[in-house]
Amino acid sequence: MKKFFWIKQIPCFQIRDSANEVFCKIWARYGLLCYTYIMAYSIQQTHFIGIPIPDNIAVMLEQCRAWMREQYGCKSGQTTPLHITLVPPFHLDKQFAESDMHSAMNNAVQTWTSRGKQLMCVINGFGAFSTRTIFAHVETASPQLQSDNGNDLPRAKDEWTALRTTVYNALLSTCPGTARRDARIFTPHITIANRDIPPAAIPDALTYLDALGVHESFDVRQLTIFARRGTWIADSVFAW
Repeated sequence: MKKFFWIKQIPCFQIRDSANEVFCKIWARYGLLCYTYIMAYSIQQTHFIGIPIPDNIAVMLEQCRAWMREQYGCKSGQTTPLHITLVPPFHLDKQFAESDMHSAMNNAVQTWTSRGKQLMCVINGFGAFSTRTIFAHVETASPQLQSDNGNDLPRAKDEWTALRTTVYNALLSTCPGTARRDARIFTPHITIANRDIPPAAIPDALTYLDALGVHESFDVRQLTIFARRGTWIADSVFAW
């Protein structure tokens, strides 16, 4: 067993050959597995897909970000353009090109519009995910509406889920294995601060933000591929 003979040269590790042999066997069995696990989680995410926020609304929400930054020192994610995430960050493998993603998003838009889909984003106040994230709340629990002919129209929640599913289907059809579907119930939101919020700050921050009386809306008419170019940027827009 000469592979790890150097271990015995370290004074504090004057171990017997039998112990050295055990170490070698453990490494032979689990070393590659550990290396693969570490490498898998160190791969840099390159893209995500979301709905951009119109400038007139983004200006107001950026002020909320600035307040969190000044009041609590929150910096995480604040250079990323404001958006509603449909497909969280993923790594685009070298076997695929960005043009493949563009083709997928064009297909998603075509599928969405061919079904006569329409969606309005209603922003109503603020909320939090535990002590990790503060966000602008996107309304999904709107009452069932009726069309002019008396037929029920889909709830906003169903339409948001349908849009996300359409985008996932198009992406994974063109670039298989690129992203993992999120099995959790979809909660569309616009992140204001996350990860570095002092835990005790959440109640006071929500009290301040809710007092602003934010209530805005816009028609969802485009989706965006965001790319990591040092920081996250809005890279490609697909409108309908």
